[in-house]
Amino acid sequence: MGRELRGAVVVITGASSGIGRAAALAFAREGSRLVLEHAVQHLADEAVAGYGRIDVWVNGAGVIAYGCFEDIPSDVFRAVIETNLLGQVNGARAALRCFRRQDDGTLIKV
Repeated sequence: MGRELRGAVVVITGASSGIGRAAALAFAREGSRLVLEHAVQHLADEAVAGYGRIDVWVNGAGVIAYGCFEDIPSDVFRAVIETNLLGQVNGARAALRCFRRQDDGTLIKV
């Protein structure tokens, strides 16, 4: 049996575009209460302060670099890795702290 989404508190990182935005729109259509911001721990704190819990956390933030591989500067590769890898780690850490306190929650990693 799946989680009831109507009224569920759903946190989504990366909701401004792409998969994160599509996820936000889909959860909104189901009647979920969405929390969408940039700072991950602040996002978790705001969700709990506003709604008392987090039911679903979607790690949807991600970036990509376009261009010829050898022409892309090293700092751009570093930014891609930090956003795509460390963004997932930081989001999961914030979500799991909350899920463990409430003994429930669903983590979705994109």
